Formats: sequence, structure tokens, C-alpha cells
Amino acid sequence: MKRIVLHIGYGKTGTTAIQGALASNRTLLAENGIHYPEWHDFVERDNHNGIAKCMTYLNHAHFLDGFFEKLQKVSAETLVLSGETLAIYPERGTLARPQSSMIDGSVFQRNYRADPDWQLKKRDLIGHLKGSLPDADEVRVVVFLRRQDRWLESIYNEDVKGGYTDLTFREFGEYYKNCLHYDQQLGLWADAFGAGNIDVCVYEKQQLGAGVIHQFFEAGRLTGNMESAAGLASALQPPKDRTPNPRLTDDALAYRRKLNGRIAWLPEFLWARANSWVRQKAEARSAKAGKGELFTKQGIMDDATRREFLAEFAPGNESIARDYLGRQDGILFRDEL
Repeated sequence: MKRIVLHIGYGKTGTTAIQGALASNRTLLAENGIHYPEWHDFVERDNHNGIAKCMTYLNHAHFLDGFFEKLQKVSAETLVLSGETLAIYPERGTLARPQSSMIDGSVFQRNYRADPDWQLKKRDLIGHLKGSLPDADEVRVVVFLRRQDRWLESIYNEDVKGGYTDLTFREFGEYYKNCLHYDQQLGLWADAFGAGNIDVCVYEKQQLGAGVIHQFFEAGRLTGNMESAAGLASALQPPKDRTPNPRLTDDALAYRRKLNGRIAWLPEFLWARANSWVRQKAEARSAKAGKGELFTKQGIMDDATRREFLAEFAPGNESIARDYLGRQDGILFRDEL
């Protein structure tokens, strides 16, 4: 195998669109020497989030054996793996409702932000992945970065909407803070695969050019038999099923979070029914919110809080701009606050 492209995230940066395009075009990609494998277990088949989950939830590690064994037999020139959980596991903290019915949450019963060994745990996960991959001449790691405040607001909206947390926004942010130090995260991947093999894309409308899918193909240098990555990306058929997932309005978000706290500790079968009802009620409150507005600023933080929050990550963002994108001005994100 000549090349492996690892798309590690982050979530909330168009990953679903990228994965849907890859999964819906497996035949076309195969004709161009690119293999995008299916994943067969408790997670959806369009992505490979199960890799990080299985490595983190140790009693599900056996799912990986068959998957990696099949990858060893792949004859395609290029292998593409995409899982946004690779960017945030295992340092992500536990949320209000552990997913105990599907996977053992024991590894997540502590806040990894307070764990001084979180980087060692992440290094082990990356090392495990690297050692499991087929031999290849080149491994490239593609990552999309969204400005920290906007990423956190987006993932908070999603987790509240899904019924997974009843935390306040400030409390929620404490569980994800390690994930938001992008420079530290990329440093671990660079240590394993080499800084020159890390391709950073910035998830801002003005920096995405022809769109997130084209940007991914450009970053991964996925050309196949075409003259360019843009040519192959343009040949893709759109995914057949696109389920809208609008964000909640501020009012609906507060309503949903309050009810999440009331149903969080119900038995699983009752929680599932209650959660579905609560979600419908919350979505009814914001039926028109977020449709097609991928880059709309959310109002969870006021301007002063936003500036204070981003100041913590400014030095790391500047180093990424210089070290990975060659920007001497040190500007990673260009959108105004």
C-alpha cells in the first residue's frame, strides 16, 4: 500500500458530510485506487469512530482485531480512515449520562482534565493505531480545526440536544478543555507520524474554498486517476440520505438542558422514550433554527467571555499557524469575534 489518509476530526467541522460523501462513493473511489472500508459493530458504518471507542472502552477492543486484519489484505493504493473521535479520545471527560447500555463507561468515570497522564494515554492510543495499520509508504493525518469557542458551543448544543448532558456551559467546557489545546493535540500526532505529514484545514467559510469535501480531498491529496483532487471531488455523487440536524435556539437549549437533568437517571428503556419525547418538544421550539447556517455565531458566550476564553488558546493557535500552515503572521482563525 502506498498511502494511508487518517481523517481524525474534529467533529462539528463537516465530518458527517465528508464521511457521507466517501461512503456513498465507495465504488467510484475503488475505481480510482482508494479504499474506504465499512465498519461493522455498534457504530454507524459511514465512519470509523469505533476505532477510538474500542481502544478507549477496553472491553470492546476485540472489535478491532477483525477490522485491522481485513485492512492488511487491502490491495488498493490508498486507504482512507475517518473518525472524529480520534481527535478527542481518551482525554474527553465523562458527561451526565454514561452510555452504559452499549459500552462500558468505566474508563470515563473521571475527569481527564484533572489527570496529569492524559497525554500519555493519548500517546498510547495513537501508538496502538499506528502499530495496527497496514504497512504503507506514507501516512498522512488530516485534521479540521474550528475556533475553540465556536467548536465548544456547537458540541454543547449537540450534546444537550441529544440528551447526553445537563451541565451548564461552563461546567461542560471543563470536560473538553484538553481537547481544545490544538497545539498539544497535534504535537502528539506529529510525534507519531511526523510534523510534515500533518495536514491542517481551518473550518471557516472564508478558508474552505470550494467546500469542506473539496478541502478534504485536497488536504489528503486524493487524486486517484484524475489530474487533481478537485477533479475527483467534483465527480462524487452526493449522499442519498441527508438528515437535517439544526441547532437549537438559546431558549430551546435551556429548556432541553433542564429536562435532561430530570430524565438522566431513568432506566435505559424509559430514558430512550423520554429522551425522544423531550427532543421533539425542544426541536418544535426552534423548528427554523440553524437550517443551512453552518457558520452562524451562537449566543452562548457574551463578547467579553469569548475574548477571555480564546486568550488561553492564542499562543497555541499561533504556533499551529506558523508550524503547520507556514503563516508568518501567526493567524490561524480569520473570522471576527
